Order: sequence, then structure tokens, then C-alpha cells
Amino acid sequence: MAARKIARREWTRSDVRELKSMAKKAPARQIARKLRRSEGAVRQKAFVLGTSLDTRRRSRRKLFGSRAFRNQDGRRTDRLCRLSSC
Repeated sequence: MAARKIARREWTRSDVRELKSMAKKAPARQIARKLRRSEGAVRQKAFVLGTSLDTRRRSRRKLFGSRAFRNQDGRRTDRLCRLSSC
């Protein structure tokens, strides 16, 4: 029995644009279905482009801790505000 030949398709500009627009919004499996490619191909292309496919949401508390800080006026500010100079 002959081995099945794998048909490879080049990534078009519209495919790359669609991948970048859906990244961080949809899981890799869903992006793969939309682009009619394998999940592995989508993950590899995102890696090559430097695009993250991480769709997990993180709370501010987990990212920056729950500590509060005091600014120069003595008012309490959270770390996020302090880092972004609110």
C-alpha cells in the first residue's frame, strides 16, 4: 500500500493576518479549524511569527500581588498603577 502524500499549502498573507487577529482570543484548535490547517501547523507558525496563543486570563491579583503602596501624597495605590505611573 502506498503512503499517503501530504499536501502542503503555503501561508498566505490573509492566513497570517487571520492568525494574528485570532491569537489570544481563540484557542489554537479553533484557529486551526478556521484556517483549515492542523493545530500543530498553527502553533508552529505562531511560534515563528513570535505571536502568543495563550488564551488564559490572569487576574490582577495573580499578576501583581495584593499589596498596596503609598505614593508621594500618602495615598494608597496598587502596584499596577505605580508601574504605569497613573
